[in-house]
Amino acid sequence: MSIAGKVISMRQVTISFAQFERLPHLLHLADFTIIRSPNALHFGQMVWEAKLDGNRVGIAWEWTELQPSVVIIMDPMNVRSNIRIQGIDGEVLDSERTLVYLNGVVFSLAWQGHIRAKTMH
Repeated sequence: MSIAGKVISMRQVTISFAQFERLPHLLHLADFTIIRSPNALHFGQMVWEAKLDGNRVGIAWEWTELQPSVVIIMDPMNVRSNIRIQGIDGEVLDSERTLVYLNGVVFSLAWQGHIRAKTMH
């Protein structure tokens, strides 16, 4: 199972917007790098995980190098999580709206530095 698959297999957790705002403080859990060929660019998956009010939550995504030491999310529409966000009106947000918020968390994390440290050319 991929590390992204581990996040998907976690129990779904519904959280409020107030809880969601604390997510940028997630702890780094795991990442791996795959070398395509000698002297080539890298790609892999990144997972951040934390306990939030007693619940285990995680966010996972694939990344790739555009050029040496420049890493990006491979597909912002493919960020995975076990988080469901409950809106102010009490309704759970649909997957598309949740994805927008999850991307906001990913962009607020300092994940690229972890990858650059492991993939120095």
